Amino acid sequence: LSRTARSDTIPLIDLLVPLFQLAAERSADGNPMAENRAAILALTLYVNGSSAGSVLPSAKSWPSPDKRKVLLSKRDDFAKHFIVSAALAAYAGTPLADAVGVYKEIVDSRSASGFSFNDIAADRAGTRSAQKYSEFRCFCDRCERYRGRKNPSSGFKPHHGGWIRVC
Repeated sequence: LSRTARSDTIPLIDLLVPLFQLAAERSADGNPMAENRAAILALTLYVNGSSAGSVLPSAKSWPSPDKRKVLLSKRDDFAKHFIVSAALAAYAGTPLADAVGVYKEIVDSRSASGFSFNDIAADRAGTRSAQKYSEFRCFCDRCERYRGRKNPSSGFKPHHGGWIRVC
């Protein structure tokens, strides 16, 4: 994050690419699935404003990255829905990730924010993406082409029942 141009916001793709590049490098002789899960967890913590020290006590002394709002399709709530669902799917499985997403929207339906099918689509895209990320040795090759576009999130829109389509 400190190597990118300073702004209050950053597109999700601008974080996915370097994290999955690092995961690919680290898994050259190891376990790509474990590295991809670690990248998803690190991004989940960052997108939600949590430090690594909140889940790993030895990380409390690590330097903290600059805080920025992460956007998916120009919305920070989509990025949060996407990455939390991806983390749940990566660590606990798709059924739990889907259930948590639907439950959250049911709870929201009882408040002022209301039920959102767009949020469900972002949840589902995160869940499917986590499944796909575990299938590819290097996801970064597939999303690298979206960096530097005028609207880098354009290839990363949640689709009903699908993962973030990048090809």
